[in-house]
Amino acid sequence: LRKAIVFPLGGYVLRRVVGLKNSWKLGLKTTAWGNPERLRGSDVLRYQWPSIGKGWERGLLQFATAQKSFDDRSLFRQVLDLPNTTVAIILGSKDKVIPVQTTQKFLSDFKEYNLNVVQLEGLGHNAFEEDVETFMSVMEKIVNKET
Repeated sequence: LRKAIVFPLGGYVLRRVVGLKNSWKLGLKTTAWGNPERLRGSDVLRYQWPSIGKGWERGLLQFATAQKSFDDRSLFRQVLDLPNTTVAIILGSKDKVIPVQTTQKFLSDFKEYNLNVVQLEGLGHNAFEEDVETFMSVMEKIVNKET
């Protein structure tokens, strides 16, 4: 079914949508950036580049459909159980892709672990690109605390 219908139809739709003027810019502004005013042309270009390669849409569809085969909780628990492993989770308070409430609900199953959760106010799903200085400052504090 995937090879016969989903991939050809999905690939066609993706090519048409991505071909529309400002599709990446609009998509990033409405989903990934917490503050759309911070979105720069160079940010949009980084997301456009992969879509000029042959077969990009098939790769994206394969990635999206493969996500359903993972047990996120089991995988996350395996990582948390590794020796000498600390997990830091950095959230954007305006994340529309994975809202803060969704992440908090997911993490509620792992209360027995000492997780370092940092929420960056006003940022979206791509906080590391949206405000590099703030993100790197938080990362520096996390790394220096653990070394």
